[in-house]
Amino acid sequence: MLVRLSIRQTADLTKDERTDFTHFTNYVERQFNQLTYLLSKDYMYSPFAYLGHHRLTSNICSNASFVVIDVDHTSTTIHERLNQLTDEGLQCILGTTQSKHDLTKYRVLLPLATTVTADEYRRLVKGIQANGLITDMDMASAKPAQAFYAYADSLVLSDFSGEPLIVDDFILAPSEHMSHEVDKSIDLAELLQRVKFYPYASKGSRTRALLSTGFNLLELGASDAQLEQALIHFNRTLLVPKDIDSLHRRVINFIKSRR
Repeated sequence: MLVRLSIRQTADLTKDERTDFTHFTNYVERQFNQLTYLLSKDYMYSPFAYLGHHRLTSNICSNASFVVIDVDHTSTTIHERLNQLTDEGLQCILGTTQSKHDLTKYRVLLPLATTVTADEYRRLVKGIQANGLITDMDMASAKPAQAFYAYADSLVLSDFSGEPLIVDDFILAPSEHMSHEVDKSIDLAELLQRVKFYPYASKGSRTRALLSTGFNLLELGASDAQLEQALIHFNRTLLVPKDIDSLHRRVINFIKSRR
């Protein structure tokens, strides 16, 4: 089956250097089984297309035809996971991450029988966990704009004898899923530490930097009050801060309206 994805080659770059990228270079169409090649090379990828290839939740301009599940903390090896998914009758591709010898850290790619929007993607990934298919996933997998990284010479396993995942079998109903649900265990100080920000943003890029930071805060579970306090803090660290009225009008209020 055909799938579409955003990609960027990341050859000869460290993990930290890869995470500095905010843009993809191409949005391509491939047969799902061809993604085995992708997972064995150095790439950044996402199931979505983005306006200007700029990786922001607000820039998503396509549906997704597959999901990517990140498994970082588990006792289930990549081989055992393949067997589990095969037993469920699902097509899948699995690939290790930084070390091909660490068989308990890997990515799972599942093609979908029907495409999903960004909001449906959140509910689907959370439903895959809640309904017991992959319970030990990293919940960052549910972020539609999450970037995933493939590494050269990774161990890649696959099975194409099954069927694509049926979205309706796993997706949570809107009432069961609170988009950007507030994580009450996270205080403002922790949020500030967990969000990367660029205080040297120039006048021409201040709004974009603040918007990017704001949407990342939502992904982490910030409340409206935390969002506002954090963005006011980050704005003050800019070389030339935005005026407070403009900050609210063009950044804070816009992000709140997208919840």
